[in-house]
Amino acid sequence: SRLDLSHNLLQGSIPPHLSSLASLETIDLSFNELSGTIPRALSLCLNLGSIRLDGNGFIGAIPEEFGAMPKLSVFSASSNRLSGGMPLSMQASRAFVEIDLSDNDLSGPVASIGGASLRIFNISANGFSGLVPQPLPAPNCPDLIVMDVSRNGFSGPVPASLAGCPGLLVLDLSENGLTGTIPRAIPLGLQHLKILELSGNKLTGPVPREIGSVASLLILDLAGNSLSGGIPAELGALSNLQVLDLSMN
Repeated sequence: SRLDLSHNLLQGSIPPHLSSLASLETIDLSFNELSGTIPRALSLCLNLGSIRLDGNGFIGAIPEEFGAMPKLSVFSASSNRLSGGMPLSMQASRAFVEIDLSDNDLSGPVASIGGASLRIFNISANGFSGLVPQPLPAPNCPDLIVMDVSRNGFSGPVPASLAGCPGLLVLDLSENGLTGTIPRAIPLGLQHLKILELSGNKLTGPVPREIGSVASLLILDLAGNSLSGGIPAELGALSNLQVLDLSMN
């Protein structure tokens, strides 16, 4: 069964007794004026496959139990005021298709993302730190199409392992503190990429000429780094390119 109360003016908190609805498969309470914490009791809905809570005023932590729910594949809670870290159970799970935690007050490290079924991973506009989360090994994330970890406090290199996500359409690592060079493996492995956003970091070295082989690229934003060398002639082959920003390098 489905409970969809999205895009209303509902106020108050989520009633814990929703957990008594054993047959519930989908909850969508997005874009209301709800507040309070997300009740742990929702994890008792063992048939629940999708939870959408975007655009409310929820506070507190994401319940650790959510990462271990047997059928939960979608958890979207963007544009709230959630705090604490991303549950370790959620980081380790291989069951998720979509995770959207963007525009909250979350913090701490995110070690990995994974699962052969993961398609959307968005944790932008938070306070996460440490290394950029890497795909879990074998089979990595073959179905991942969006990875957005922009506007956080991640540091270290751009993970070459992201080349193991060949279906990526959007890769946004902008506005962090990433260092080192842009791995050649990224354009070589991501031949369907439409948006590559690496601006606002501390990247050095040349612009990889291999980017010129990504014929699908629409947006290439490398502004606000410390890249050096010339503009590769190979970029001239990007016939679909609409935005190229190499400023402030």
